Amino acid sequence: MYRTDIFAQYGLEFPKTWDEYLDTARALKAANPDVYIANLSPSEIGQWAQEIQQAESSWYGVDDDSWTVGVNDEGSKLVAERWQTLLDEDLVTTEQMWTPEYWALVNSGKIATITYAAWFPSLIAENAAGTSGNWAVAAMPKNAGSENSGDSGGAAVIVLKNTKNAEAAAKFASWLNGSDETQDTLITVGGLFPSTENGLASEALLQESEFYGGQVINEVFIDSAKNTPNTWVEGPNYGSIQTALLDEFAKVVNGQETFLEALDIAQAAAIADLKSRGLSVSE
Repeated sequence: MYRTDIFAQYGLEFPKTWDEYLDTARALKAANPDVYIANLSPSEIGQWAQEIQQAESSWYGVDDDSWTVGVNDEGSKLVAERWQTLLDEDLVTTEQMWTPEYWALVNSGKIATITYAAWFPSLIAENAAGTSGNWAVAAMPKNAGSENSGDSGGAAVIVLKNTKNAEAAAKFASWLNGSDETQDTLITVGGLFPSTENGLASEALLQESEFYGGQVINEVFIDSAKNTPNTWVEGPNYGSIQTALLDEFAKVVNGQETFLEALDIAQAAAIADLKSRGLSVSE
């Protein structure tokens, strides 16, 4: 999501690659030091997750009957170096998301882009109504040699093992997530982005958005969903890894360490936590 008026004012094109993104950030700072390419929130793990998934990284893997941990793998290091550059060159603000201070930055035109999930455009419209017509949605910048997008957030509807009415619950879950009727309702009324194939094919997604200058923004998200790698693996101490990373990212923003150092610390913490649970880890 980007401010078309800011890009037009300074004669900038929206970047298609992350290398171009860094160049655009530098050009924007040179044109107006009070406007930043983005806000890098140290407390928002989703923004990190979407970029490492794009780089085909995963916090977990499986090696025979053991877990592997990839918090500091090559894709994560690639993203860490990018974030470090943005931070070191003062190309981003570092306000915590969801705060009044963050939305003040959005409303005042201090940040030119927000890279986030398909559920975020409606939140901008709700919290920055005065900027209507000044936004557009483009594909997430790509890594060199790749067409990958990334994924952030999402929810699951599950049937618990000990539920009393498992068959009925399963039928409900199937209806909720698979019927054309519910997909259209979830999209048009709930504002959700679907994970099902019939949901992606729903006409309800293809509505013009007045806030985004009449753009059919979900066309971008549909295309991105088709280009998200399937390399991500969920593991048993996801929350612990998340906490470890966010604790270290706060130190990075305060200048106490680098993002690369933060990854190594979180990697060690994740392995130690898995072992403390009695789980086998292949290092």
